[in-house]
Amino acid sequence: MNEKEHFIKACFGNWREYLDKIYRLKSEKGNYYLDVIFIALCCFIDELSHFLVQQRQGAKKPFLDLLQNVSKDDCFSLVDLLFFYQWKSNGYLKTSSGGYYKKLKDNDALSEEIKSILIGIYGGDTSVNSNNTRYKKITDITEDLKNSGFTDKNKIEEFQNYLKLFTVTDVLYHFGRCTAVHEGYTMLLSNTSNGYQENYFITIDLLKDTLGNILNRWEQTCLRNNKMPFECNL
Repeated sequence: MNEKEHFIKACFGNWREYLDKIYRLKSEKGNYYLDVIFIALCCFIDELSHFLVQQRQGAKKPFLDLLQNVSKDDCFSLVDLLFFYQWKSNGYLKTSSGGYYKKLKDNDALSEEIKSILIGIYGGDTSVNSNNTRYKKITDITEDLKNSGFTDKNKIEEFQNYLKLFTVTDVLYHFGRCTAVHEGYTMLLSNTSNGYQENYFITIDLLKDTLGNILNRWEQTCLRNNKMPFECNL
């Protein structure tokens, strides 16, 4: 093993050790530290995304790019229909990220028009959970809209851009990562007498496994190309 290979392995070994330390809190402390683990994992995503997605500016875009593109897992690009139905309520607009969604009120008539159609296709607040239609691809939603008789191409194109704010990763960023970092809590965990409960599609286990897979692929790419982590993208 040459000096560069030794450095690469040490670098990824340190990242894995840090990830394992975060996750061990779950087995050692139970549900009482889920909020700490969740915040730490979001910060870990921040660190990796700015390191790995070097050409992206700002905080949000690298975060989304790491999960939606680098991870190669389509689940992070799914739209959360329940959140789309409820984004104006449940305190979402009062958070530090609420401003992103308040801007959507300019499209309120369009969103309400399409919301009523989607409820007819997939069901309302209660039924989208029970009939497994809560999480959908943007392409599937737009195709189902067209099949329902909604054929205004300009409105569908506008709505596709609008829907991007309702992917599970956008929700994770705004109401998991941002509220946790800037306001000291996350809206994606519920506080109970027995500690915290995960109440969202993106769980701590999913984040840990996804980050572990990204580290493995990234390390293999670095070693195969004999490049340092800062020289090698996925």
